[in-house]
Amino acid sequence: MGGVSMKMDTRDFNRMLLRMDNVHEAAVSASMNRGLAKARTAAKREIASEADIQPQRLVSRRMRIKRATKARLNGALRILTNPIPAIKLGAKDLYHEGARTGKGVTARGGRHWRDAFIRPGKGANWQVFERRAASRLPLRAIKIPIKDIAERKIKEKVEDARDWIAKEIPRQIMWRVAKRG
Repeated sequence: MGGVSMKMDTRDFNRMLLRMDNVHEAAVSASMNRGLAKARTAAKREIASEADIQPQRLVSRRMRIKRATKARLNGALRILTNPIPAIKLGAKDLYHEGARTGKGVTARGGRHWRDAFIRPGKGANWQVFERRAASRLPLRAIKIPIKDIAERKIKEKVEDARDWIAKEIPRQIMWRVAKRG
């Protein structure tokens, strides 16, 4: 007697189910990572524009994404909120420019400090300093605060990313299932 027999082992079925689980986990982790990347870009742009920091890379260098994986389905967007030194904004000492008639220091973003000067600080790092009193000392290194702006913008953008991720996960699952055939 001729016939066709088909044997299906439960291990094959379990393997198929595991593959589908991996599809869901991969879709969630990919969606989270893309959402966090979008949030990082948007936050970087808004922080830089609100704090008048040019170039934006000064903000983006301070931002880190902890990526989600299939094994660990949580990600994070972090930012270092220490103030940015004014020297990083391309500060120029007007006294040493050209005819030595200027006073103070200028930097990108329309910043000007009238009684400031540029000298090496601690650790031989150049800084923009200003005097805190009429006497020679104490000095204060000029820095641009970003903490409040950064915390507010990061929270906003991560909330926006959550909404985007919720819409993106089904699309990722559909794409991955179609790709598997």
